[in-house]
Amino acid sequence: MPRGLGVLLRHMALTAAYAIAVLLATVWVSAGLASLHRPLFDLGNARIGDAIIGFADLLALPPEMMVQLAHLLAGLKLLLGLYLLAALILAIAARVRCRTSGDEIFDLGLFASAVASIVAAGPAPIEGEALRVAVGELMLCALASGLAQLGRAAPAPTSATISPASRNA
Repeated sequence: MPRGLGVLLRHMALTAAYAIAVLLATVWVSAGLASLHRPLFDLGNARIGDAIIGFADLLALPPEMMVQLAHLLAGLKLLLGLYLLAALILAIAARVRCRTSGDEIFDLGLFASAVASIVAAGPAPIEGEALRVAVGELMLCALASGLAQLGRAAPAPTSATISPASRNA
């Protein structure tokens, strides 16, 4: 493969990974804002509210703290989206400064998004729309991580040359 084509493919892979991360950040921020906008946060949702109430009962929290727990979880959704967006901006800034490393925070954001998707899918039914959404988010996280790794890959050496000094050794 010509060197120019490899560089182009790496840049396209990073651009696609960053675009997917923007999509994931938008999903988490909008979900967090939607949860914070509701009067009972996520306690009014059928399965999610039951899971929050069950978790609060497990911790023996009084009802006032149960609402605060729901508020905390809604805030965590918003925080995760903002963290992913900040990690994306830092990764792009590192790329603009021609640094070869600096995407670790971006990978951590994608990992946190994947873990949060798994946790959020916990109270969802085994089949249905909620499961498709969770699997879709996980696939987007994996795809963005793979594309980012592909975009960071160092170009392979074009050809190996053997110097006369190394032949005699």
